[in-house]
Amino acid sequence: MSEFFVLPANQSAGVGRELLARAFSPDGARRRVVLATPDARAQALYLGSGVYPRSPYVFFSRAPEAVPADTGLTFEPVGGTPETLAACAEIDREVLDVRRDGLHRFLVEHRQLYLYRRGTRAVGYGYVGEETGPIALLSPSDFPAVLAHAERLAAERGLAKHQVIVPLVNGAAVSHLLARKYRLGNGQFFCMSSEPFGKLDQYVLSGTIAFL
Repeated sequence: MSEFFVLPANQSAGVGRELLARAFSPDGARRRVVLATPDARAQALYLGSGVYPRSPYVFFSRAPEAVPADTGLTFEPVGGTPETLAACAEIDREVLDVRRDGLHRFLVEHRQLYLYRRGTRAVGYGYVGEETGPIALLSPSDFPAVLAHAERLAAERGLAKHQVIVPLVNGAAVSHLLARKYRLGNGQFFCMSSEPFGKLDQYVLSGTIAFL
């Protein structure tokens, strides 16, 4: 589910707590994950339900430029073939500890999917279109080249703004974006979960489609 709210006049009356109780099934769930506002009352509700912050996410944006992506990577545009989805599934399992075939089948219909290869090995994937992301890489050191490639494609499309949503634990992406003079947005949110999982320093979120 992506996003639910309680009207101000009905807050602090147990409605949010009941919504979470219905969203978080007590049976059959391996972990609970929320992309959450930093609002203090909401945070108290989420913490009380047993999920804890893993990283803040921040919006970075700027007018894109055709920057070079000098790297040993090959940027391969691909479609949603079984082989491609299998490669994305392996990367997701390594980076996020979860397989997301349904999400990839949806996104590949709306954005261009790239596999990033070093030699013949797929070492990451990323989606580029009106929005950039998600991006998942087996090595954080590849983020500067991959983000430069995404910015260049945004410039070639004539987009006025290139935006990515980055977990702040992803130091390689943050350092690159700050060096490129990306501006930080005023809003941020938290990935909160009932247990640690995945490698968020190897991940960039999927634009306004706020899937993990």
